[in-house]
Amino acid sequence: MKPLPSQTASRRCWNAPAFRRSILLHGENATVWPFVERAAARKLSTRVGLEDGKELPDASVAEGNAALVAAAVAIYRAR
Repeated sequence: MKPLPSQTASRRCWNAPAFRRSILLHGENATVWPFVERAAARKLSTRVGLEDGKELPDASVAEGNAALVAAAVAIYRAR
């Protein structure tokens, strides 16, 4: 799929030396894990917690924040 012009422009801005800033990708519910995957692939920051979504990547319900963080760390380590 070809990126939209706005997506291409955003990527140029992110990579421009004058615009080097911390970027945190953060999703809610169904977008938590796709955003974690994207953040890991692009070496960006992310965050997860029960306030964002209670499901793990396998759709099981997390017992707590520690389980969500462990799943996110596993995704980063797999990269």
